Amino acid sequence: VQRGMLIIGLNPDGQTFTDPELISKIQRINERGSILVDRTSRPKFLGPENRIPFGEQHLGLIIELNGVACRIAGLFGIGTGLAADGACIVHEDQFREIIPGYSANETALGLIQLAPGTNIEDAKHRIQDSLPCTITDNGPQPTVDILTRREVENREMDYWLRGTPVGFIFFTGAVVAFCVGAIIVYIVLSSDITKQIGEYATLKAMGYKNRYLSQTVLEQAFILAVTSYVFAYAISLVLYKVVGEAARLPIEMNLTRQFVVFASSLMMCFLSAMIAMQKLRQADPADLF
Repeated sequence: VQRGMLIIGLNPDGQTFTDPELISKIQRINERGSILVDRTSRPKFLGPENRIPFGEQHLGLIIELNGVACRIAGLFGIGTGLAADGACIVHEDQFREIIPGYSANETALGLIQLAPGTNIEDAKHRIQDSLPCTITDNGPQPTVDILTRREVENREMDYWLRGTPVGFIFFTGAVVAFCVGAIIVYIVLSSDITKQIGEYATLKAMGYKNRYLSQTVLEQAFILAVTSYVFAYAISLVLYKVVGEAARLPIEMNLTRQFVVFASSLMMCFLSAMIAMQKLRQADPADLF
């Protein structure tokens, strides 16, 4: 059974990688037929035998890529991503043997390293002006996109989040989780208000304004948000590790994600609190007893 695999063809003499492991092994692909295989390739699909992950014991093993025999000369680990079940690095000449019809003039991605202190936007314009353009009905159009590393990453994330079913599923899951969480918090706060309606009536009869009562409910919502976030954060770290190892995907918790989730939790709890205390704010003290 054929499986999809990410094949990276490059010139090993170029300064492509910063990872010390790859730098030390990249020259091995100069030998004809030799490749480097990502050890994090999913063994369910691409293991050499019996779904065993690729390891040092498989160095020298002959495998087949698109009908071309290749020898494993080394291993590396960068993660396979969502596009393929495994990854390997080959010499650019062998890449054209594995992928028929891919000419020497075709390049998917090129790396340009700028000198320290260079203005990135000015460099992008100078490089773009030096490249040929295609004449269309809308005027000259560039044949090559000049992007910074951050722009490449953003384009990839935008594609997976907006252009694929995976992104839609995750987005829908987040929206559903927000709605379900808001409903649960509303039920908890509404039930608490109902149980303590006498206390709230007493405070209102004593002259406490709706602002004070609302502040009390919002404080409860804040406590719920913070407490639940702490437990959820601890559980998510465990799930990140388990899912990352099972799916062979590089999943990391970053500060931006932590802040967004915490802000969403606060918004969800405060929204539920505002809805739950509408009855309390509109009621007359005499009606509450």
